Amino acid sequence: MAHPGVGAEWYQERIQKGRSPYQARKEVAKLLGHGRDDVTHIYLASLKKKGGDGDG
Repeated sequence: MAHPGVGAEWYQERIQKGRSPYQARKEVAKLLGHGRDDVTHIYLASLKKKGGDGDG
């Protein structure tokens, strides 16, 4: 299992490259090996606390 911070970093990288929040989460989900958007939200919880999840 990857450290949650890694998933958040991968997500932010994809957002910066112009992916939509949904696209970024799906790509990260695949990289994390589970392919599930709902599980990816757990990895992005630290971003929500900072107000930077980009989900909207």
